[in-house]
Amino acid sequence: MVIIIAILFSVDYLETKCNFNLKLMEYKLAEYMYGPRSVAVGDLNNDTILDLVVVQQKVDKITVYFGVGDGTFTNRIDYSTGLHSRPYAVEIADFNRDSQMDIIIANFDSNNIVIMYGLGNRSFSQYTELLSTNASRPIEIITADFNKDSYPDIAIANYGTDSISVYYHHLDAPLLITYSTDYDSHPIALVAEDFDNDNHLDLAIVNYGTNEIRILFGTSNQYFDDKITISTGVNSQPRSIAVGYFNADEFIDLVVSNSGTNQISIFLNNGNRTFVYHVSYSTDSGSPYAIGVGDFNQDNLPDIIVTNKGTTNIILFLGHGNGDFEVSTMLQTGSSSSIALGIGQLNSDRRLDIVVVNEDTETIDIVIGEYGGFANQTRYPTGLNPQFITAADFNDDTVTDIIIANADSNVVSIHLGQGDGSFGLPTNYSVGSGPQSIVIDDFNNDGRSDIVVCNYWSNDVSILLGQANGSFAEKLSYSVGMNPRSIGAGDFNNDDQLDIAVVNVNTQDVSILLGQGNGSFLKQATYSVGSSPQYLVVGDFNGDTWLDIVTTNSLDNTISLLLGIGDGSFKQQMTYKVGLSPYYAAVADFNNDNQSDIIVANYGSNDVIVLFGTDNGLVPQSGRYRAGSGPISIGINDFNNDTQLDIAIVNSMSNDIIIFLGIDNGPFIPESRVTFPVGSLPSSIVTGDFNNDTRVDIIVVNANDSDISVLLQYNTGTMSVSNTYAAGVGSRLACILTGDLNNDTNLDILVVNYGTNNIGVFYGYGNSSFTEQAVFYAASNTHPLLIAFGNFSNDNSIDIAIATEGTKQLTILNSNTILNLFLREWTGDNSFQSEPLAMISSDFNNDGQSEVILVYDDEDYVDIFVSNDPAIFLVPILYSISFNITSVAVGDFNHDDQLDAVIADSDNNCVRILFGKGDGSFIQETQYPVGDYPQFVIVGDFNNDSRVDIVAVNKWSDDISILLNLGNGSFAQQIRYLTGSGPCYAAIDDFNDDNQLDIVVVNSLSNDISIFLGLGNGSFTQQTNYSSGSYPSSVAVGDFNKDTQVDIVITNYLDNEISILFGVGNGSFAQQTTYPVELSPQAVAIGDFNNDTLLDIAVLNSGSSTVSILIGRDNGLFSQQMTHVVGSYPLSFAIDDLNKDNQLDIVIVNHWNDDISVLLGQGNGSFVDGSLYPVGFFPQSIALGDFNNDDRLDMIVVNFFGNGVNVLAGFAINTFQKKATLSAGPNSKPKSFAIGDFNNDGTMDLVTANLNSNSIGLFLGFGNISFAEQIVLAKESSLSPCSMAAGDVNNDTLLDIVFTNCYSDFISILFQIDNGSFGNLTSYSIGLYSAHRSLLLNDINNDTYLDIIITNRDSNNIGVFLGYGNGLFSSMLSFQLEYGSRPVSAIIGDFNNDHKLDMAVLNNGTDSLNIFLRTC
Repeated sequence: MVIIIAILFSVDYLETKCNFNLKLMEYKLAEYMYGPRSVAVGDLNNDTILDLVVVQQKVDKITVYFGVGDGTFTNRIDYSTGLHSRPYAVEIADFNRDSQMDIIIANFDSNNIVIMYGLGNRSFSQYTELLSTNASRPIEIITADFNKDSYPDIAIANYGTDSISVYYHHLDAPLLITYSTDYDSHPIALVAEDFDNDNHLDLAIVNYGTNEIRILFGTSNQYFDDKITISTGVNSQPRSIAVGYFNADEFIDLVVSNSGTNQISIFLNNGNRTFVYHVSYSTDSGSPYAIGVGDFNQDNLPDIIVTNKGTTNIILFLGHGNGDFEVSTMLQTGSSSSIALGIGQLNSDRRLDIVVVNEDTETIDIVIGEYGGFANQTRYPTGLNPQFITAADFNDDTVTDIIIANADSNVVSIHLGQGDGSFGLPTNYSVGSGPQSIVIDDFNNDGRSDIVVCNYWSNDVSILLGQANGSFAEKLSYSVGMNPRSIGAGDFNNDDQLDIAVVNVNTQDVSILLGQGNGSFLKQATYSVGSSPQYLVVGDFNGDTWLDIVTTNSLDNTISLLLGIGDGSFKQQMTYKVGLSPYYAAVADFNNDNQSDIIVANYGSNDVIVLFGTDNGLVPQSGRYRAGSGPISIGINDFNNDTQLDIAIVNSMSNDIIIFLGIDNGPFIPESRVTFPVGSLPSSIVTGDFNNDTRVDIIVVNANDSDISVLLQYNTGTMSVSNTYAAGVGSRLACILTGDLNNDTNLDILVVNYGTNNIGVFYGYGNSSFTEQAVFYAASNTHPLLIAFGNFSNDNSIDIAIATEGTKQLTILNSNTILNLFLREWTGDNSFQSEPLAMISSDFNNDGQSEVILVYDDEDYVDIFVSNDPAIFLVPILYSISFNITSVAVGDFNHDDQLDAVIADSDNNCVRILFGKGDGSFIQETQYPVGDYPQFVIVGDFNNDSRVDIVAVNKWSDDISILLNLGNGSFAQQIRYLTGSGPCYAAIDDFNDDNQLDIVVVNSLSNDISIFLGLGNGSFTQQTNYSSGSYPSSVAVGDFNKDTQVDIVITNYLDNEISILFGVGNGSFAQQTTYPVELSPQAVAIGDFNNDTLLDIAVLNSGSSTVSILIGRDNGLFSQQMTHVVGSYPLSFAIDDLNKDNQLDIVIVNHWNDDISVLLGQGNGSFVDGSLYPVGFFPQSIALGDFNNDDRLDMIVVNFFGNGVNVLAGFAINTFQKKATLSAGPNSKPKSFAIGDFNNDGTMDLVTANLNSNSIGLFLGFGNISFAEQIVLAKESSLSPCSMAAGDVNNDTLLDIVFTNCYSDFISILFQIDNGSFGNLTSYSIGLYSAHRSLLLNDINNDTYLDIIITNRDSNNIGVFLGYGNGLFSSMLSFQLEYGSRPVSAIIGDFNNDHKLDMAVLNNGTDSLNIFLRTC
């Protein structure tokens, strides 16, 4: 719906009165009816990425869109096809063989074929006429080499002359040969193929008028000598044609779209120049227009894609290979008239995508082929407690079989595949006790598959040699270490015989059994690895051609790499830190560099990690991805047929698998994560094509259920609309405003382009001409509907508020007058439920910052929104530092006035310094040793030298380290002080009033705190201890009872409470007072959250994932906690004013959600949710500071397992927040409003046009964005108030109200008679059947009296009522627009600087913008 916004312009001059007149300018400032007709797909700029050419018939243009390679397009360029040409069809070909693609166009109205030659720099020549076709009305063209001269020729369907023409251009003299298709045949489409397999191209022609297909057979002399006719059925009205090998013979077949019968028809080629009708398929209620053929589900069989006129505008039919098809996908994209289509791979996933031209919405849809996932699981029983599965073809029938290790029945079971995804009954073979893992290969060189099994309880491996009849011999056994879990095979000593490697859990080693080539093995050699190794993989990880071994060590949180020497022996292990409790590993080349990479499933940290292989070994922490609960196995394969490796993670505790899709440079796309349920306690996975459909399927063994889950991949050609592009620069004009947007004293015009999801600006030159449209705020599927000007960012510049229908949100565009552009601000959480109908801005609380009012299409209220700063942070910058980073603090360590950071590295028992550069970046760190497992760091000046020193809290050595700053960014050797047991946190302040900093340390294992009193020279007294609760976890300090002494608050993790110790003033403290909080309090901080000058307490509760707020009272007492839910397992937080509103906010580290969350303080002790920011795996600690000197707080966050430090820069931004809702009464349905000071009290009021209650409502403002209850000013059954405006129309200094009536042909005026009270109504006729849409008040004729301007939609005119200054108006003056323009909105302004007000009119019918200039 189009909305009207009244903008009043003051005129500071008078002019000689003249006869009022408006002149309609011949040009239209905007005209969006482009009329897209057809599309061609090809690589126009030789970048291997497909581009688009769209024919725009109504504006005599083609539009070129250059592909980006991800399914999106950019750099739109328009080219003229000639005046009054009306282009209909387009082809792309290298017409002159210069290796540049050219564009050939058929012009329907100018009856010619033109070409634009590619110039090789993303540009094309102006059109050149190739031939004129003498009133033939060319409607379709194709290019092909009909005479085999290696140059493309052109075949043309001539709709007007019932013929087709073939143009041979690369001859001494170009030749045009025309063939009749018979009277009234109206050929409309054609295709070239060799239908009779004689090596000459033939032509199939769609004759719309005679309901038939005509085939002309080609000969060696470039002519067509024979023809056949195929009926498509009575009233079938065939529209388009495509070809393909539909029934797997050697002859190409036909498919035709029949628009008259809503069907597509298949005609199979007999090979003897005859075709037989095979079958027809309904296209639902849609009339099929365009048709194409391609393999959309990658099964190597042709499928059919159809676009329709109808609500279901895209249908995909999947081919079976026998001439039959089935409906797979039916899409509704919002268009009901999709008339053309192009096919190609528009992104890098190697799936076919389509481009669809929509006639009614004048848009281009990009429909992307997608990976469809897996069908619901099918279950098959196994032996008891299955632990492992793998696959092979055991019976040489080319069908994949599976083998399962059943731990509790001590057998391996072979299930023969049936080729359809099902499996036969098991054949069991006895092995040792507790079989855990299987490897299959030919260990005795007889060409048959053998089986090797490791047996956990019998401490051996079983060898089952394959026999000629497909069965296996009885087991041979070889002893290995204690509790073998996993097995691998390879030629470790380069003797061309397969060897075996086994990982042993309890002896913590790897057994190597060297193969003799006859199925026997030498006695084991062993190599030590980490603690509790669980899995083993084999590969060449350093590029020396010798096989190496990697094991996962679940108790060390590491993997071990044993580098092979090539003689069957291995070097001593190298270890790499991974996640918690690594269980499984697999090897593959994920980044396509021909190096073996490792992927590890970390059971304890619920993630997988990728380590890339190099010539020097593995690169730690190359990528980490969140899994489900208890990841225990990984399957690797190309699940989506894009030639990139993907992974399927088996999660034993959440009973599911998770798929991540791979990308070119490895490893995976986080957003591609999809979850599929399986059985109970899944333990192993195998992938392969189990139903012979060329798609990779998945089988998982479920240990608790003693069965397998078979997940067959969907093969349905899933598709979805990814992007929509307008045929023109914009489409579906919805709203207009005018103002001087670039401060050049000339008026500019702002338009809302609903269809193209953008805002356009025409910058005025001051002479009634304007620049080309500049486009801002391109946001997919938002569908902006309304705009308003205002000072929303409080910087005294013109900003733009946008209300969207698609996302139902408000957005701010902040102006940048230097660059003449608008920058998109944050949308925030300000959604509304219904379609926005009208919007206006004003300053309702006189603070200099604008607010916004919205009224909706089907609601009984109006909303008022205020702009605020939501504390937004930019995408984090990651610095790779180390593993197991536990804490961070900030300070200027080198006296360069830039903030630096100190990080606690618990893995290497050191602290690391990152030096800030002042632009938000940091340079390489310096490290200093401290005690064992530094858990926390804090900074302060402990020796009064004005330099920032460091304290590290060392949890495992039960002490703290003091590092004194030497003044140049370096630090002296640590000084250590003993603490209690398990120190984990610290705070600093002056506890004994000697002006020296002291330290309090929390000791988690001895349940107390240690006080160290500073001596002012960097040294401290020995600790004094005070008891706390159970397992204290953090501490904060402040004066809670306003006695000027520092007090202490401690979180007691196991008691679910906090302890407060009041300071006495001499460094000692009173006995603790406790307050209950929620589960597992982890961190504490203080601040004045309700602005009462008393300190309040915030507690982070890890167990309940909440924040507790305890409001401070007099005498050090605190209120009962208030709680706010945050992310999962919050671990630390920081408190400060993040958005500069003078209220304290909280930023929280959510350890298990891998993100940071913001709580915005409201100043009364309450908080609202802010934004979430992903920061990598297991964030641990946070600090705030201005790292880039922009006067905004930034964040630095360290990750415990994420191998790095994240820096998030704070960003000044504004968004809208709903502040008030005003009810207009039940079933009132207000449609418009106006603002003004109606009672002369100096504050803004609001009036509403209440359509359903036939009334006008007045809301008197209080000046603080609150209003009195509605006063009903007028209520009459004859009223149907629609659009409205307010102004003093009778010069009595009181605001009056003017409004239109939706259901009657008059406007009404409500005169104010006193402050806020109104008298009778006066009405003026606007003519019959006018269906007005908008109303403005302005002095359009410069006589100092307000006039009324309305747009009359149905009568296609603008109405002007000239005011006489006494409340009376002239009869309506009518200014006519072209028929069908249907004007719906207008704006007033002086566009040519002649001191006369002009008008711009938005036309809904022609999607255009007219300019009226006032003349005298």
